[in-house]
Amino acid sequence: MDSPDAAASEGDGSAVVHECRNCGTNVSPKTTRCPVCDSDEIVTYPVD
Repeated sequence: MDSPDAAASEGDGSAVVHECRNCGTNVSPKTTRCPVCDSDEIVTYPVD
């Protein structure tokens, strides 16, 4: 199972979140399917 990585940085100092759009579980950057609900709707967005 992949571990959450909500504090990952893209190199510009801003944090990003990788999250399942279906259930809201935070996942690691390379995750393609949610380990909780098996959805493939993984989104990435910056957090200010």
